Amino acid sequence: MATAVIKEKEKTQSWRLLDSSDPLVEQSGLLPEILAEKQNFYIQSFRLLALAIPHYEEMQNIVATTIDNFFRFYYAKKIAIVLIGARAEKIIAKILATDSRIFLTVVDDDPVFLTLAKAQFKNFPEKERIEFIKEDPFLFLKKQKKHSINSVVSVYSLHGFQYSKRFQITKHAFRILRQGGLFISADKYGHDSAGLNQFYLQKRFRQIIETSSIFTMQTSKELNDEWKRHYYSDSNNKVGEESQLASLKKIGFPNVESIFRKEMEAIIMAWKDIRKSYK
Repeated sequence: MATAVIKEKEKTQSWRLLDSSDPLVEQSGLLPEILAEKQNFYIQSFRLLALAIPHYEEMQNIVATTIDNFFRFYYAKKIAIVLIGARAEKIIAKILATDSRIFLTVVDDDPVFLTLAKAQFKNFPEKERIEFIKEDPFLFLKKQKKHSINSVVSVYSLHGFQYSKRFQITKHAFRILRQGGLFISADKYGHDSAGLNQFYLQKRFRQIIETSSIFTMQTSKELNDEWKRHYYSDSNNKVGEESQLASLKKIGFPNVESIFRKEMEAIIMAWKDIRKSYK
């Protein structure tokens, strides 16, 4: 019954601007006017991205379905999942909707994204199933006990870290996962071909420009400029799909697979064997 309620809420649940009197504003640690400005820009930026990338929500659905299928026959009263980053608007609701046994910890060091996510679930009927933590995901994972988590999930977040930190995050994810634990990342992953990377980068710019026409002229320009800077920065710090698969194997995951690839994005999953003991 709880899952049905979540699925119903997922249809309409979205980021929203907070009133300055909302307690979450003070909890964010930002001045109300600064939070309001940043919230508005973040919401418009990611709404634009969601419209510009045809498979944006499809990827989130695949992540949720993969989690559902992976743990469907898992014998446990509680499934502990850590979500790295609160950067995708619908992923939290989608994960919670898959299984009423899921207890989700959302970790993000950006107070604006975290506040937007908290506001989404302000009236959530099962608040014990979700926790929001403002902290660097690397530092959070580093503090967790070995073999204490069932799954570590990242959606449009890992690409923002430098390679060395990204490697450490996945390394700690492996350490804290229990036997049969799942790591899944839906993100930007480069192609082996530099030509393909450039082709899809230019295509993405065209998609963003075309989609931004629904906004006012000034907002459209601001959003276009911001995403161009963001994508160029990411292209200088990109990780390739094959490189990420190799990195996960190097860390120790015995099972590694790419389950989705379209344009600039891919979904990679890695998991531990359920019958093998990990040091």
